[in-house]
Amino acid sequence: SERELALEDAAREASQRLETFDRERHGPVATQVRQFRTWWRLALVQHLIASGRFPDVAREAAVVPSAEEDVQARAALALLRGVAIETRARLADEGPSGTAAVSMRRLPASSRTGPMLIAMDDAGKQYRRALALVPGDRELTLRLGRVAIERGRLDDAERTLAPLLPTPCRDAVCGLAHLFAGEVHEGRKDMAKAAGAYALASAVPAVRHSALVAMMQAAMRRGIAGGAYDL
Repeated sequence: SERELALEDAAREASQRLETFDRERHGPVATQVRQFRTWWRLALVQHLIASGRFPDVAREAAVVPSAEEDVQARAALALLRGVAIETRARLADEGPSGTAAVSMRRLPASSRTGPMLIAMDDAGKQYRRALALVPGDRELTLRLGRVAIERGRLDDAERTLAPLLPTPCRDAVCGLAHLFAGEVHEGRKDMAKAAGAYALASAVPAVRHSALVAMMQAAMRRGIAGGAYDL
């Protein structure tokens, strides 16, 4: 919208005005200003992803100020690059030609197009780069597990997701990990384990809706229409 563009322009102008302080590399506030401008740029990249302005993402990511001393910022940049690649690939993969049933659930790995698979690999590289900077980060681990599922690498996905499956499960990251673990079990045709994983995911309020949909679809694939209806 015009209002959003005006706010974006104003924010850019504010960042440019801070360049004066940024140049004073030994000034009393130079370090703080550089850090602020780096994270402002990262926020802009995130905003562009959320707005679906993918052609602009790569350009803005390329001009994020160097932050060698800020490991978290470098990891965040790699994460956002991976998210942009993955999100854009999903949108292209689930075009308007797909049926409602297909769009509700990811297509099996065997039906992925070549560009989609390459994009998932590229996103995985960014996530691994970020994890090397911040080992154990839960969101990055979750996203890497998701990419492995998309590529049909079920063993890799199971190993990656394992640290995110504590009991009891209390937050969205853990809930999504159980949801993804259910997909891994389904991929191996172990429907009992899949149902158990989906049930654990459904206990997390933030993930409950998606987990119930997954349970419904699993029931339909097993020919249990009544169970899906109850859900």
